[in-house]
Amino acid sequence: MLKLVVLVSLFAASLASFKFNVKPELVQSWHKFTLPPHDVCVDKEYISKERLDSAFENMEFPDDTQFKCMVVCIFERLKFYNKGKGTYNHEVMIEEINGLTQEIADKCYKTRGSADDDDCEHIFHGATCAIRALEE
Repeated sequence: MLKLVVLVSLFAASLASFKFNVKPELVQSWHKFTLPPHDVCVDKEYISKERLDSAFENMEFPDDTQFKCMVVCIFERLKFYNKGKGTYNHEVMIEEINGLTQEIADKCYKTRGSADDDDCEHIFHGATCAIRALEE
């Protein structure tokens, strides 16, 4: 019985996701600039390349730790986030992320509260906030 409960819980968790409605040209530009760290982060976070590509293509981000930590890896490698300090580099982000404005960056990408805060949750929250601000 316990195995059944665990399996049902895992299945339900796998269905949880964040779906976005963003202009295709924005999605394509975001996917393009994330390609350099793509393979390194796929290996580091043990997530399949297909799963990551599908998330970008469909703009449907899974609500799970692996995917959220994948976003951290990408942000760090693109110099968008300094994990040690818990800070974002808004200047670089605005230059690289098509559609991102200073206003959206200030609203969504805030300094981490404390060193104990979960970077994966923190950055994923910022990313989903910014994407929602750019929805059609």
